[in-house]
Amino acid sequence: GFWMHPMFLSVVVPILVVVAVVHRDRRRRRTVWSAVVIGGLVGSGPYLVWNVWNRFDSRRLPAEFEGTYLDRLSVFWRELLPRALGLRAADWSWHLPVAAAMVLAVLLGAATLAGAVIVARGSDRPSRWLLPSVLASALPMMALFPPLIFSADGRYGIVVFAFIAISISVAIARGLAALSARCDDPANRDDPAHRDDPAPHRRRRVMVVSGLLLAMVWVAGYVVPEGRSWLSTSDAEPNAAVFEALEVLEDGGFNHVFGSYWAVLPVEFVADRRVVAGTFGFQPVRFPERAEVVLAQAPNAVAFVVLPEHERPELLFLPAEDYQRREVGSRVVLWPVDGP
Repeated sequence: GFWMHPMFLSVVVPILVVVAVVHRDRRRRRTVWSAVVIGGLVGSGPYLVWNVWNRFDSRRLPAEFEGTYLDRLSVFWRELLPRALGLRAADWSWHLPVAAAMVLAVLLGAATLAGAVIVARGSDRPSRWLLPSVLASALPMMALFPPLIFSADGRYGIVVFAFIAISISVAIARGLAALSARCDDPANRDDPAHRDDPAPHRRRRVMVVSGLLLAMVWVAGYVVPEGRSWLSTSDAEPNAAVFEALEVLEDGGFNHVFGSYWAVLPVEFVADRRVVAGTFGFQPVRFPERAEVVLAQAPNAVAFVVLPEHERPELLFLPAEDYQRREVGSRVVLWPVDGP
């Protein structure tokens, strides 16, 4: 899926490296690489055609992103993975007490490492190296992409989440199997506690109890806290503030608006082309042609929809005293007193 987002190269590349190394038979290698190349060209065809037509414009970053390579690696470990694994909420608070969260994080990390080792040592099949290779190289490769330093909602964790989940599942399955084997150990047959308890029943009971405990930990530690945060914000119309901001703009006769990325683009979306929006230059500019249209308007013909932290006089087109102001949910709407 690297044609959907270049960050997926961080898992595609190590997989292809493993394939190139383990398939030494010339005929087998030709078959594999023919499928890879043809499939890649078909899948990424629209992406490549667009880039050729637009002089490979996708290489241009929409904004400047602060942080070095090491900063991004640090963010992945401190913020992205805990957010993706459900240890931290959207406001960066921990779902559990910090000490408990740290213990759980260490356990998840140990389970991930153990699962990778089990897979690598579990058979002689060439595919056994796929999981360890991706887990070892994905984050260092992701850190090559400056925009990935943004980790507030954990979205970029999707790149490695499936591989981490597989590795943890392998470790848990091996642990349960070892525990079940311990219950069936012949040495336990002389134990009065096990004498009249047939092995199949013991195995079934261990598996059920262990599965229930794991499910309870998952629900209590992640599903309930995360679900509570979502339910507390979705018991009413989620876009009420966006529609209210649009109503303020339309009542004032404004169809050009400028402002914060996360505040102004939703307004343009719900306006269904009745409003043209542009975003501040220090944020990603997804639609530069629309921003140019807004910037070409007279200063008194452009309203602003901003987040509170971006309500700064130097970002406005007119002096601050020339604007009317209204707070709409978590946004601030500013429109010129002497409007169009």
